[in-house]
Amino acid sequence: MAAAPGSRVRQDREGGRPVRTPGLAISSIIALRAPAMGALASDFFKSDLFAWFAGALLVFGGLLIIAFHQYWSSVAVVMISLFGWILALRGVVLMAAPELYDRAAMSMGAISLVRPAPRYRDNAHGELFQL
Repeated sequence: MAAAPGSRVRQDREGGRPVRTPGLAISSIIALRAPAMGALASDFFKSDLFAWFAGALLVFGGLLIIAFHQYWSSVAVVMISLFGWILALRGVVLMAAPELYDRAAMSMGAISLVRPAPRYRDNAHGELFQL
């Protein structure tokens, strides 16, 4: 997709595609706010309305994708259609059983986003020990 003349959209070297920095920005924000995500998730699930509304949006988005990708003519269309089905099923589960998502969100708080690799060293006998 080429940018309009005079547009300020940056282009990459591949030939006309805009640089995709929003994904990098969003993932950076999530990584920086990872310690607070447990509190945000618990606040989200305090109100049944928020969980139900988010589930309804997921179902709607999934069904919209499914509706516009009915004819599987290539692998890309199949993947997009499967993504729509996954969104729709996640929405149904969020609407029907929000406590499953609540438990999953709370268990994610115990998992660190970036784990340092353990350091091991050989001793004189060829055995590994942790530093």
